[in-house]
Amino acid sequence: MAHECGQKTINLPATTLPVTADADVVVVGGGTSGFIAAVAAARTGASVLLVEKAGYLGGCTTAPYNTGLSQFFDSDGNQIIRGLPWEFMTRMEADGNAFLVERRNEIWPVWTRKVALDMMEEAGAEFLFHTWTSGVVRDGDAVRGIIVHNKGGTGVILGKCFVDATGDADIAAFAGAPFDMTEVENLQQVSCDYIACGVDHLRVLEWARANKDRLGLHVNNIDEPVKASGAQRMLSIVFPPNASDPATGEKYHVGVMPQVKLCIHRDAVRIQGNSDINPLDPKALTRAEADGLRGALKHLQNLRDTIPGFEDAYIVAQSHLGVRETRRIIGDCVLTIDDLRGNARFDDVVALNCRGLDYHLKGTVFKYEGLKGHHDVPLRALLPRNVENLIVAGRSIACDHLSQASLRGAATCLATGHAAGVAAALAAEKEGTVREVNIREIQKTLVRQDAVLGVGERARLFE
Repeated sequence: MAHECGQKTINLPATTLPVTADADVVVVGGGTSGFIAAVAAARTGASVLLVEKAGYLGGCTTAPYNTGLSQFFDSDGNQIIRGLPWEFMTRMEADGNAFLVERRNEIWPVWTRKVALDMMEEAGAEFLFHTWTSGVVRDGDAVRGIIVHNKGGTGVILGKCFVDATGDADIAAFAGAPFDMTEVENLQQVSCDYIACGVDHLRVLEWARANKDRLGLHVNNIDEPVKASGAQRMLSIVFPPNASDPATGEKYHVGVMPQVKLCIHRDAVRIQGNSDINPLDPKALTRAEADGLRGALKHLQNLRDTIPGFEDAYIVAQSHLGVRETRRIIGDCVLTIDDLRGNARFDDVVALNCRGLDYHLKGTVFKYEGLKGHHDVPLRALLPRNVENLIVAGRSIACDHLSQASLRGAATCLATGHAAGVAAALAAEKEGTVREVNIREIQKTLVRQDAVLGVGERARLFE
């Protein structure tokens, strides 16, 4: 039986670590924002090395089995995220593993790692899998290297400019940059997602059509022509609150959202188990994996018992834990919920966002609020205070707790990754000092790479 060690300490002898690699731009984290940042930096002319603790790229686009990557279009129909993120999506579609229709997207999540890998290799960006980062080497206001561990041992990777795409702002925290974090009681839930196969989607569809009016179901793609096999539009069924079988009284859903999502390969369904934890607590993370499995299995059994077509469904794959919220850096600018609702504009805009606010809260409470129009994301929200050559991308950029529910969306993380990669590559030409790079140069480079920084007349400001 393991015992708590309290606050005991042990002294280790001073050690000399080998420098195992160096690059103009070092990206830590190969997830949603990280791989795009690496591709962007490489295409902008920098030598790039990405380090990732898992054995694949794509992060939350692939591992928690996201079936859609939030909004690339605002409420007025304007496409506000394009560039490398949209290239990623169109490649998915060209491979037959995504549908980009009606300002929506539906994807087969497992395929995202293949497309991410293609883009990285074509851009010439180097990467290391199964590599953990445990600290930084700091010199004054700059990070000179990251300390990594892998099967080769412990070493240091040097760089001129660094992109923190860890999701948890780990590198910023290691470097001593200030950050904020909501109290655990109000943090968004973590999720453990699974894919189950063996679904008879034709029987599920038949059941949904027969029960739509009686149960008040909201369904997507129920009237799409049905194919016997191959990718087709995702069938999703959303139940009313506390929906139950009229005959038995049994609940139709167990989980944070009353929803069934048959993937674009319709014999597969995404199921989810959720947990209320502090995602920076190793013991809590361990418990969440176990609790997530129990919750997902309960959900699957519920589907087997209540919806015809699920009787033979079985689990085939587990994701890594999906974390929605931890640290948020305190940057040169901190976005607020008022900025999002007020369509804020900034001179140093490097990305746009319009994703609705969705909150996965304690007790499997789900709240959603749409946003009108779109707002700017300034470069300053990607720059942690007190560090000169570090850029943060993804869900841990500088924002308040309420606005993070929008800014953590996958499409927006892809967009901030694109911006971070371009800015890092240009900063590397100036020995990594991001704040010395002319913002117009960053914006013009992003636009040349087909990013959107403004709509209508405002777009002309960045040409």
